[in-house]
Amino acid sequence: MTAGALAVTGLLVVSPATAAESDPLLQMPFPCGEVWNGATRPQHPSSTTSYYALDFNKGSGSDDRGEEVVASAAGTVTSRGGAYGSVHIDHAGGWSTRYLHMSGLQVQVGQSVRAGQLIGFVDDVGSPGAYHLHYEQRLDGVLQHIAFDGSRVNYIFKYNGPAFVSRNCATDPAIPAVDHLTGVPSYGRDAMDLAADLGVWSTSVRGDADTRRYEIAVTLDKLGLLPATTASTSGPWTNGTPGWAEDQMGTAVASYLFSSSVPGDTVVTRADLAVFLDRLGLLGTAAPAPPGEWSQGVPAHAEQAMGRAVRSGAMSGAVPWDDHVQRFEAAIILGHVGVLGKWLEGTPDYAIPTMRSAVYGGLVSPGVAGGDDVTRYTYAVMLGRSGLLDESLEPASSGTWSSGVPEWARASMGIAVAQGLFSPNARGDATVERADFAVVADRLGLLGDGAPAPNGAWSTGIPSWARPAVGKAVARGVLSPNVSWSDEVQRYEAAVFFSHLGLME
Repeated sequence: MTAGALAVTGLLVVSPATAAESDPLLQMPFPCGEVWNGATRPQHPSSTTSYYALDFNKGSGSDDRGEEVVASAAGTVTSRGGAYGSVHIDHAGGWSTRYLHMSGLQVQVGQSVRAGQLIGFVDDVGSPGAYHLHYEQRLDGVLQHIAFDGSRVNYIFKYNGPAFVSRNCATDPAIPAVDHLTGVPSYGRDAMDLAADLGVWSTSVRGDADTRRYEIAVTLDKLGLLPATTASTSGPWTNGTPGWAEDQMGTAVASYLFSSSVPGDTVVTRADLAVFLDRLGLLGTAAPAPPGEWSQGVPAHAEQAMGRAVRSGAMSGAVPWDDHVQRFEAAIILGHVGVLGKWLEGTPDYAIPTMRSAVYGGLVSPGVAGGDDVTRYTYAVMLGRSGLLDESLEPASSGTWSSGVPEWARASMGIAVAQGLFSPNARGDATVERADFAVVADRLGLLGDGAPAPNGAWSTGIPSWARPAVGKAVARGVLSPNVSWSDEVQRYEAAVFFSHLGLME
């Protein structure tokens, strides 16, 4: 076998197996509906056997790294880890299955698992550079001819064998299904749902599982919080770090967020998480909370960070510093410091840092999706929060402008109308187009007196009253020349525009 590829691919032709041969009904070790190629070779896995093991790939090179591996049937975990990143599961009737070369193992010895439950991720542990899953079925410890869904695999040697579709779709009612809400108390369910919806946490891992350092590194990267630096590539931190998390962990280590001397699969304590967040500047500069249960025995290097985490309300002062952080607790804490919120929904990667600044600065609400359209009253509130509304003015009398405006936005909207920024004849809940945004910015003198940009996509069909303002906004780089003047402004775009205008720190 060469690195990243298999020398011979087995043509997977299936034939019926007897009930005894296939009992329990074993399924492919991948989620329902996934398509994988299986391969084998002579004396695989040893010189005393024929072709009874399979190596699975569905891509090439490192494409399969991080793909989910699931249990073939319900059973009990009898072995995990080791030099080959393996999991062994005992099933009914003396049957067992073995899964090798995985990272990020999700199960423990003695744990009951259901059919289709996540047990680890495809990697190259014990087979450097050859990313694949080695899979075996055994009866009373003896390798058996592999059968899926009651049908044997016929090992006919041929390159580029056909695809094989997983039917690992059933669940065992005796073993409850595991998801991101498993074990999560009611107060943590909203945070976990949000983390799952945003793709920060997997829905296949129980929410009360302890959080590992590499998981925090990956999460920080997904949230756009890892500094741009060359990742470290070696050190004790690589121990227990799955291949798919190495880049993120290496970056966290290189940027001094994480210590290079602590293995990546070490469970994160509350003090650890506080230190990570403090190094990112997410806990502010307030004085630490008074001593309490949180501070008893806390290491000196973590005392200030823990104190600030407690002072800010991100962590409870009644919980010891060395308490393990469960996944749902991490979601709650990240929500408290403002990095995990509904504002991430619909916000593209390039705009996340700007939106995060807008959330921290109070310019936009963390509880509204970044992809939502901006209304006129939302724009008015943003202007007020930026100090651009003349608070000495009396708000305009109610009229068409007040239609659909919630009470909390009424004063800002009324002042914006009185200041001549918005027309009193347009509904306050109307969505803001790029032309509207530019005209208001121009009326505030934010676009200067420069010449407008040359005609382009931005100017096609533009009304005369908006042309000068939009032209200046395009010339200044506030608006893109390739987007129509009539395009509706989304919340993340408004944050980016405010940043271009120099209205955000």
